[in-house]
Amino acid sequence: MNITIIHGQSHKGTSYYVGRELVKNFDSCQVEEFFLPKVIPDFCLGCYQCLKKDLSHCPHAEKCQPITEAMKNAELLIFTTPVYCM
Repeated sequence: MNITIIHGQSHKGTSYYVGRELVKNFDSCQVEEFFLPKVIPDFCLGCYQCLKKDLSHCPHAEKCQPITEAMKNAELLIFTTPVYCM
C-alpha cells in the first residue's frame, strides 16, 4: 500500500507522531512524507498558470511535482496539522 503523509509543520511534534502511529496499523506499506513549508518555502504567487495552462507552468513546479505525484499514486493520504493549546 502506498501512503503519502503531508505534514503542515516542519518539526516533529505531536501531529507528526499521530500520523506515524496511523501508519503503523498497515503492514508492508511504502510511506512518503513531505514537511511543509520546508519542501516548498515559496508560497503560491496566485498567477493561475497551473489552472490556465497546466501544472508544469507553475513557477514552483519543480518543488510541487513530487508532492502531486505522490498524492496521485497514494492509496491513502494523511494530512497532519499543528495542534496548539492556549
